[in-house]
Amino acid sequence: MHSQRVPVLCPDHLPDGLCRMVAQIVDDITVALPTVHPKLRVEVGDPAGRPLLTFTVWFDHVRRTAFGVPVRMLRASVEQLRGDLAAKLQNAFVEEYGKPLPPCPGHEHSLAPEVRDVAVWLCPYDPGHWSCRIGDYRAEG
Repeated sequence: MHSQRVPVLCPDHLPDGLCRMVAQIVDDITVALPTVHPKLRVEVGDPAGRPLLTFTVWFDHVRRTAFGVPVRMLRASVEQLRGDLAAKLQNAFVEEYGKPLPPCPGHEHSLAPEVRDVAVWLCPYDPGHWSCRIGDYRAEG
């Protein structure tokens, strides 16, 4: 287990639920890392006249990746948003660390985010092998 949580810096006017969701996803993804030093900033911007949330991940004070989420995506179901954010954040952390994150228990690959009735992490090769709701990896793992 890692010893520190990734700080998620959200603007004051973002809903607490969104900030908690992002923090839970990042906790799931980084559970297998011994120590992590990234900071994740969620900012609200308006590039090119399109409102969007910008997620910027800084690893050891160096901006490594950023991606935008159109504000219209926030109108999707909570579970669809959870799954979409999990996929984008997972890509950022896997690219940085070169490891399967979050790891599929007993296998050597990452779990895959998928939206069913709820957003879940599941084994991409054998969905019956292992799955849990995104945000609950620690509780299940």
